[in-house]
Amino acid sequence: MEPLDAARIRRTIERRLDALRGEITDKLGDAALVNAGLDHNADSGDLSVADDTASADFADARRDIEEYQAGLAALARLEAGDYGICVDCGEAIPAARLQAQPFAIRCVACQARRERAAGTHRSTL
Repeated sequence: MEPLDAARIRRTIERRLDALRGEITDKLGDAALVNAGLDHNADSGDLSVADDTASADFADARRDIEEYQAGLAALARLEAGDYGICVDCGEAIPAARLQAQPFAIRCVACQARRERAAGTHRSTL
């Protein structure tokens, strides 16, 4: 990988990490505000809605934290010279895939194979 490419990739990853930090902070803050604003003497319907809202915020934050961790791992791979190499087959991950999913650790074929084996269609990271 050329140094210019590595610098561009680093900037892309770092921008996404910055955005994720903000999103995580916002979502955890929103969940905390919902919880703090609860009138624990409220009726069960209000408490249920507040609980659902806080749970959704926490779930969103958890997904963002997982993506953030994947971004940190991508930076580590970039530093180690392993960025863009499929962890399963060792082949280069196509540039188009990395452009769409900068934190990808598998080529499309290996990711599809993994999802089929797990019976899921989850994140392509």
